[in-house]
Amino acid sequence: MRSFIIISLVFLLTSCKARLEEAQNLTCPDTVTLQYDYRNRTGSIPVNKKLKSFTVYFIGSYNDDIEVFVNGKLYYHKHLNIDDNHDNLNDFFDYNYSEDTELPILKIKSKTKETCFDIHIKEKYKILYVFLSERGEWIVRFSNLHYLN
Repeated sequence: MRSFIIISLVFLLTSCKARLEEAQNLTCPDTVTLQYDYRNRTGSIPVNKKLKSFTVYFIGSYNDDIEVFVNGKLYYHKHLNIDDNHDNLNDFFDYNYSEDTELPILKIKSKTKETCFDIHIKEKYKILYVFLSERGEWIVRFSNLHYLN
């Protein structure tokens, strides 16, 4: 619960201009909270918006088996053991869709918490920050700024 509060506060304090949306998943039960980052933050590094790729950062505290599917195919499977007190609060992966015929559908599953979300990738955003609460609720922030070092 502590990590959920900390991450929520970070999102609130750094995202006064972020738009929030509760979205229905494509195939997973329940909803996912989507945030869209419109803010130009001092000190953040912008990405190249012309790239046909995206990066997913897992932020917050994880002790979980995570599976990631892109267009229905297993792309990433890892046990994430990330502590809020650790210097490196994130794990990430990149996906290049320059040779795909359609924009990807991203599905991320928590095997431990038995929850998932699946969404269409938005072409104009190149970074997704993904947070999973202790209650199994997903928050995904679409951004074009690197916040994490």
